[in-house]
Amino acid sequence: MPWPRIAPRWRRRSETRRRKNTSGGGEVRERGRLGDALSPPPGARWLRRALAPGLCTKSEDELFGFLGARTARAQAAPGRAWTALGSGAGPELRMKEWWVQVGLLGIPLLAVYLHIPPPQLSPELHSWKASGRFFTYKDRSIFYQDSWGAVGSSEIVVLLHGFPTSSYDWCKIWEGLTQRFHRVIALDFLGFGFSDKPRPHNYSIFEQASIVEGLLGHLGLQNQRINLLSHDYGDTVAQELLYRYKHNRTGRVLINSLCLSNGGIFPETHHPTLLQKVGQSTG
Repeated sequence: MPWPRIAPRWRRRSETRRRKNTSGGGEVRERGRLGDALSPPPGARWLRRALAPGLCTKSEDELFGFLGARTARAQAAPGRAWTALGSGAGPELRMKEWWVQVGLLGIPLLAVYLHIPPPQLSPELHSWKASGRFFTYKDRSIFYQDSWGAVGSSEIVVLLHGFPTSSYDWCKIWEGLTQRFHRVIALDFLGFGFSDKPRPHNYSIFEQASIVEGLLGHLGLQNQRINLLSHDYGDTVAQELLYRYKHNRTGRVLINSLCLSNGGIFPETHHPTLLQKVGQSTG
């Protein structure tokens, strides 16, 4: 029976093996040819052992390099993803091995990153913290800034920062705001800036909105009309406060005006990137 045409290097290998195993019968020669076609080249096996040593052993390499039986390999250990770079393995197996390699390399790096001590605060941040205050919301310490500004004005502005930053976002326009408004207030949301960061904790927009209400109650501003200036993550918190105000859910924040900057108006259509998801889960 004529041999099917494959690649020239595979045919030369199979012919050499057939000459060496003339006493082994056609079955051995056919297995040798299949192994030549499906087994990974030496360079790929070395790379696989270097990047994912737990996926194979020397005996497995020898066995499956000779037989090339990927189906038998899957039956022997169905939970393992085995393939070879540059071999005839399918894209699904290559994708599985790629994720395994990323996990093996990424998990130690993430563990090292999480144990790196935070950098020292800059003099500007030290000054920002020293000029601020804290209040307690449900046993959590929340940092805020409260500055009195323009004489003769009665307007109050509350600043809601974005993700993943803090009230320090507003430092460069703080002086300008105090020249326009009678009172300028900003806070660090729970889990941000100098506020407490409980872990584990089920962070939510609704809780952050309640914290804003709690801060205004702490400052005695429940019956004062407030101007809200928000950014990014703060936009969603501001929308929740607007909803509560419009539907008289709590009545703790009377909104005079609302300015949304660089944020989404429809939170249900937001699709965070992988980096945003990681930042949210580790923050």
